[in-house]
Amino acid sequence: MQYSVSVVIPVYNGGEAFKSCIESLSRCNPAPEEVIVVADGPSDGAYRYAREQGYRTIILETENGRPHGPSYARNRGASGAKSNILLFIDADVQVEENIISLVKTVFQDDRNLDALLGSYNDTPKDPGIISQYRNLLHHYIHQISNETASTFWGACGAIKSETFHLCGGFNTEYQQPSIEDIELG
Repeated sequence: MQYSVSVVIPVYNGGEAFKSCIESLSRCNPAPEEVIVVADGPSDGAYRYAREQGYRTIILETENGRPHGPSYARNRGASGAKSNILLFIDADVQVEENIISLVKTVFQDDRNLDALLGSYNDTPKDPGIISQYRNLLHHYIHQISNETASTFWGACGAIKSETFHLCGGFNTEYQQPSIEDIELG
């Protein structure tokens, strides 16, 4: 089986971090088969930058002026994805240029694998001490943990499309960023 990758990014008020995320995706080699950006309400218009890069954008109307939340946005993006692997990326995450080939290789090497998690690297770009600490803590935990896990990470996680849909996607009861990714795992 040949694997293809659809990247799904939920965004709400993405700002400069989102622009950096999109720029990192544009440097991927190979490129993903498609990138789907789901703007959870028009918010700050950050989705326009993705559209300018030729990425597919879905704009959700808000309910009572409030966004639906990342679970709903991720599910909407995944529902129209064409690839057999879904790679979820948060709007403030910058990916390495080889992420697509890494994802394909890992799934190719282990046909029984349903999902995989990314990891923060050990050189966080945000200069703030709290951000540095949190990023390095996440990196450390991801590096020392058992490779077999029963969790998922929506900030940078890939899952077979068939598995995602069989599980029912992300639980949309979580309307704020929370543990919707862990619950999916």
